[in-house]
Amino acid sequence: MFWQSLGGSALLRQSCLISMIIIYADLLIEPGVTMPVMLGVLPGALLGAKILVGANTQTLRIVFS
Repeated sequence: MFWQSLGGSALLRQSCLISMIIIYADLLIEPGVTMPVMLGVLPGALLGAKILVGANTQTLRIVFS
């Protein structure tokens, strides 16, 4: 199942899902803006995590300083 593959606690997933439903129902976030942001942030976060696992510590210190 998709939620199980993301890891984390069941309580956190339920809280996030309920919050998302409430926010979308009240139209506090515009869906037309949310989808392009999600499509950019998710792959970027996954790619960044994979790069950081194999990155040299000295290089990371230089890049992030």
